[in-house]
Amino acid sequence: MSTNFTIGQLVKVADHRLLSFGRFGYVSSVENGTVAIEFADLPVATFKRRRFCSSALEAVTTVPIATSYLMVTIRTVVANHEMRKCYAIAHVEDGETGADVAETIAAKFFGSLGEWDGDFYRWENSQYAAKLLSYRIITAAEYDVLSMTTPDYCLGAEVSSPF
Repeated sequence: MSTNFTIGQLVKVADHRLLSFGRFGYVSSVENGTVAIEFADLPVATFKRRRFCSSALEAVTTVPIATSYLMVTIRTVVANHEMRKCYAIAHVEDGETGADVAETIAAKFFGSLGEWDGDFYRWENSQYAAKLLSYRIITAAEYDVLSMTTPDYCLGAEVSSPF
């Protein structure tokens, strides 16, 4: 099976017989039926490049192309009683910082932009409040797995009921 891949496309090693099975990478070159990828699921300092036949790869369409990916933890409150932690995934694009993206997710956690009162983001005429507890960088592969159960608010996910 031959698939046309383009430079910059996110792919996953799909051939279970390879040691790289399940790893994610960005296509860096395509020539003579082989595709060179730079692995994306390693820290930047350890990027490795490897060439595969195109039949060993599959396109990844569930992960947006981004400079990094985040797991965000938010504390939610109802009527001034802390309720629970909620989790979201996010992706950081060029020109953004992880801290800014995570803070924006907390500020918009219940739909519209909340107003910061020094402790929490609050919404007018609402008993709900939220604040950012933490965020951490995750790999593209972790993002792919988490996206099955955890919303990416950068993609416009809606909060159905966090309680």
